[in-house]
Amino acid sequence: MFSGWDEQLLGNFFKKDPATRLIFLPFGGKKPGYHIDSPADEEKTKPFAKMYFLARAMFQALGSTSAILIAWPRKSAGPCISIAHFIVAYLIAASLFEFLPLWLLWRLYRKSIPEVCSTMRVAAPEEIRQLDWSMSPFRRRVLMIAIGSMVLLTGIVLVLIARR
Repeated sequence: MFSGWDEQLLGNFFKKDPATRLIFLPFGGKKPGYHIDSPADEEKTKPFAKMYFLARAMFQALGSTSAILIAWPRKSAGPCISIAHFIVAYLIAASLFEFLPLWLLWRLYRKSIPEVCSTMRVAAPEEIRQLDWSMSPFRRRVLMIAIGSMVLLTGIVLVLIARR
């Protein structure tokens, strides 16, 4: 079921140009990219990018889950907790357990890119504009599942808060 999903995730940051050369886009399509001309460059950049994107997904999942669990109303907090208290507690917990680690991870990634890509040629903006930017079926599916999960979770939280 999950075979190759990490490679499909990396497909958004490793694109082939019309001449079928691989280009690494560490910051997306609006920023400079790097040509991967040798297998050694590919062996260096793919594990590095995979580690970053998987760590980012882990921090997002664990950070938001822990923030919800910390902010969730307890019986000892009183019979009626307002939604405003829940939101404030969630924002504080999410800032500490999700946003701060993600920011630190981003800073580390951003500082490491010049070192990882030091031997690669920079791709010109014209080359980056020629890349295929259509959304892959995998990415579309993940986006739909994420949106559906967020709507469902929001509905459940609002129903549970309204019952109190």
